[in-house]
Amino acid sequence: MAVLTTLVFALAPALQAARPDLAETLREGGQRSKGGASHRRWRRGIVVAQAALAALLAVGAGLMVRSLGALTRIDIGFEPRGVLTARLNLPAARYADPLDVVRFYRRVVEEARGIPGVRHAGLLRVLPLGESIGDFGIDVEGFDETANGPAQADWQVATDGTAEALGERLVRGRFLRRGDDETAPDVGLVNEAMARRYWGDQDPIGRRFRVDSQQRPWVTVVGIVGDVRHNRGGATRDMALVLAADGDPLALAGSVLATVRRLDPEVPVSRLRTMKEVVDSSIATPRLASLVLSLFAGVAFALCAVGVYGVLAYGVAERRQEIAVSLALGARPSHVSRLVLGEGLAAVGAGLGVGLAAAALLTRFLGGLLHGVKPADPATYAGVASGLVTVALLAGLVPALRATRTDPAVALRQE
Repeated sequence: MAVLTTLVFALAPALQAARPDLAETLREGGQRSKGGASHRRWRRGIVVAQAALAALLAVGAGLMVRSLGALTRIDIGFEPRGVLTARLNLPAARYADPLDVVRFYRRVVEEARGIPGVRHAGLLRVLPLGESIGDFGIDVEGFDETANGPAQADWQVATDGTAEALGERLVRGRFLRRGDDETAPDVGLVNEAMARRYWGDQDPIGRRFRVDSQQRPWVTVVGIVGDVRHNRGGATRDMALVLAADGDPLALAGSVLATVRRLDPEVPVSRLRTMKEVVDSSIATPRLASLVLSLFAGVAFALCAVGVYGVLAYGVAERRQEIAVSLALGARPSHVSRLVLGEGLAAVGAGLGVGLAAAALLTRFLGGLLHGVKPADPATYAGVASGLVTVALLAGLVPALRATRTDPAVALRQE
């Protein structure tokens, strides 16, 4: 790529030098022909292209960074710090009877609660933000689906201690407790969103619903918890163990593995990680996109600064006699510096316009990665524009000062 890039960008000036326009060259004036109008247009065109690319990448990076910031500020509904998770999957051949599954998981939870440093322990079907959770039709007792539309909800299977281990917020009623087992009537917790949707201003405690089929038993609501963020998708059949630790949750990993092996060495334990890692991995894609686009935008800004500096410095050098004459005839240094800076700002401004227009068209494809910010975010566009103009001013400052310090007598004598 490096060799190819060198050849491509060396080809244009090589061809231009091999086919000179003698009449234009002579008309543009002797030794100064190397800095003729065509050459200046070519150099300005490069700066315009660099500025356009920098603006395009910077807008994408700015949108992703703002989106990532919005994602990290979301109230996820639970406390991921200090929680260890592990995925357990019971072999169907060894645990064909559902009651055997229940007994094994109950023993796992009880043993885990006895590990030193464990405050709470529980099992649930799907980790929030870590795995996909399904969306199912439900029957809500007393809810008129004809008038209000079909009833649907995501559902979990959990043991007592799970909500406490995850640090969920109890709004009303109670959490699950040890007596809520296979010998007792089915009970469940609902979140605030479900309570508003199906019971409105009425108290959901004591109300009933059932999941997916009329053959399923009715579930009585015993508590309301705050909304918890989840990924959507298909359901899974294994279970996740969650442990709230007093200290470093990873310090419990060895004890968890030993506990499960002691109960049944053939039960696999996988994805042993903290809940903080689970939450972080849920925003890994926007974080990576933000990092990559920011790096590219930074390189593009640097190239734009180098381009502006190079074009203006070369322009000052080739127009040294013109600047000297202007100063000798009484032109003020501030006027000369404005002319030099104006040339750089004009090129960057043209590139900025092209880049922002391209960004307005292309950032629409980032919509699926953005959260809390729109592709046409005015603050991002304004920030990129001001940043690029600042870069152009800083890059053009040295050539502009050099132009104002031109000594007319020395410059004219050298010419």
